[in-house]
Amino acid sequence: MEVAGGGAPPIRRILVATDLSEASRRAVELAGWLAARVGAELVVLSVIDTSALEAQGVDIVPHMRLAELVAGMERALDPALAEFVRQSALPQQLRLRLCTRRGPAARTIVQGAAELGADLIVIGTHGRSGLSRLVFGSVAEKVLRLAPVPVLTVQPAPGSGARAGEQQASGAAEPACAPEDRD
Repeated sequence: MEVAGGGAPPIRRILVATDLSEASRRAVELAGWLAARVGAELVVLSVIDTSALEAQGVDIVPHMRLAELVAGMERALDPALAEFVRQSALPQQLRLRLCTRRGPAARTIVQGAAELGADLIVIGTHGRSGLSRLVFGSVAEKVLRLAPVPVLTVQPAPGSGARAGEQQASGAAEPACAPEDRD
């Protein structure tokens, strides 16, 4: 991506992925602030991750086919996403678009960014490590590897979610670098 004059390319559209969790709310709010600051459109994308459903086969719930289950999830997701965004602290004068898609989360986010012409992807992390990260994987990490545009990852707020549990388990964190003594 080359720009005349050597400057950074303009950011006209920011795609922020959300799973409607509090960890992803922080990413949505930061992306909204950034979009307002640079005059970009904000696209808020929520994905119904069908990879686990598809791995289970066609009949997951007795008497319900996969297509019916996913269609019901899509109908529920649209208003849930709108309410999630309404309750987020976003600038008033923001160009905003809400999108829902289905598919494997990371690949669907990256494809959505490409199809929608996003110049930047913003995604929250859950701060998992150890066994939970091994078991659940990291959508944010996969997006980082696959994305054709820059990706900004946003960690959960201090004292919330998985990070809080890690900090409690390991005790008080020691600073990595002590301030220099300047007598």
